[in-house]
Amino acid sequence: KTAFIQKAFRKPESQYFLLFVLIGLSASAPMMVSPKQLSFYILPALPLFSIAFAVISAQAVSDFLQRITIRSIGFRIFQGVGIGLIATSLVVCVVGYGTYGRNKAELHDIDIIGDLLQPGITISTSPGLNDDWGAVSYFQRKFDINLERSVGNNLYLLMMAEESLPENFTKVELSLKKYKLARHN
Repeated sequence: KTAFIQKAFRKPESQYFLLFVLIGLSASAPMMVSPKQLSFYILPALPLFSIAFAVISAQAVSDFLQRITIRSIGFRIFQGVGIGLIATSLVVCVVGYGTYGRNKAELHDIDIIGDLLQPGITISTSPGLNDDWGAVSYFQRKFDINLERSVGNNLYLLMMAEESLPENFTKVELSLKKYKLARHN
């Protein structure tokens, strides 16, 4: 077994593969023992795993590409399908420009609240919004409004629509779908 492993990892591509896999594991393995397992923690490791896969499969891909005949009917069909998919995606992007595909209710509410409040303000959030990173980024990016995980420290409180109002807060009457905005008394 040891001789096989030593022989297998003498090749430069195998050594590079091992290097990138180990670096990728050093970025992702600590997640396994961490109580906080959020998907964005693994993102730095994904390019390293991709490079490792590219290194180990480069020779096979190169051999495959050398066997392709550009004038063959299969390649022409592949080329036509590829051009068609690119054209279709461009048309879809142009037609869909400026419309919301996902988070429609959330963005609707954020636009209404953002138009009401002045830039630079900090809004408290209820515990129901602790993991709503989309709302945090949308408020910050579109309106320069900060969200803070606390109840009662700021003039306004953002809550999920189904949550009940805490004491000393009055609901701000807005036509919101997903959220509720309350003002401190």
